[in-house]
Amino acid sequence: MRRSLIFLIVLGISGCTPAPSPPTGLSVVGRDAQWKKHLEQGKQADERGKHDEARQQFLAGVKDAEGFDPADQRLVTSLTYLGQHYYQQGNLTEAEPVLQRALGVAEQVLGPSKPEVAVILNNLAALYHKEEKFDQAEPLYRRSLGIYEQFPDRRDSNLEGTLKNLADLCVDQKKLDQAEALYKRGLALAESASGADDVNVAPWLTSLAEVYRKQGKHAEAEASYKRALTIEEKVLGADDPEVATTLEHYARLLRDTKRPAEAEPMEARVRSIRAKQPTNGPMK
Repeated sequence: MRRSLIFLIVLGISGCTPAPSPPTGLSVVGRDAQWKKHLEQGKQADERGKHDEARQQFLAGVKDAEGFDPADQRLVTSLTYLGQHYYQQGNLTEAEPVLQRALGVAEQVLGPSKPEVAVILNNLAALYHKEEKFDQAEPLYRRSLGIYEQFPDRRDSNLEGTLKNLADLCVDQKKLDQAEALYKRGLALAESASGADDVNVAPWLTSLAEVYRKQGKHAEAEASYKRALTIEEKVLGADDPEVATTLEHYARLLRDTKRPAEAEPMEARVRSIRAKQPTNGPMK
């Protein structure tokens, strides 16, 4: 399953206390603008697929940030962007020490229980999760989640991202009862925030359905698949790739329960939807 990385926003640190300017020829305001420019150009380069250029821009952003106070929040943001860049390029060896350093600086600058620290904890946990270092990922996910829970009045989609990651980890660890509870919690949050028929509810339903299927709770799994499919078809359209994925998983459940006659038309529809896509990926 795909792990959710959570991004810090550059403009979110614009309130940092300026540090004294070293003799570089630029004022503090000028250096701050240069730093922001490097990060923005790095993001844009990644979006264009110019990943070498992006890496250089993010490295320049780290160097800029190091020119401020050693405990400046700009360094946290720069390291986070660089670490996320390495992660997304599959360079986990480079990403790990960068994210570890970001966490250390964030704890020093902000304290150990701030939402910004929770972001980095999630991202480092996602890296360990991808490396299948489950014992290292789990406490970081749980600590990240615990920080978000300290701010119950703050509506934060990052909480749902970490919750989903932790639930996925429990599935990978075959802790299905824990995964079920976490997916149910995420479903309730999504319903409360967006409404019971919102498309953001569907991924929680399909994840919960898969856990039910693995637990042998076939009736509960089928009800969740049906509800997710209804939402996706209504909001995304009958030929959306997400509809195909849900149909495929639903058909697998039908085959598990010895109902091939019902599974076959779903599988045919999956093939039809994917044949219409610009690039036909392998069956998931």
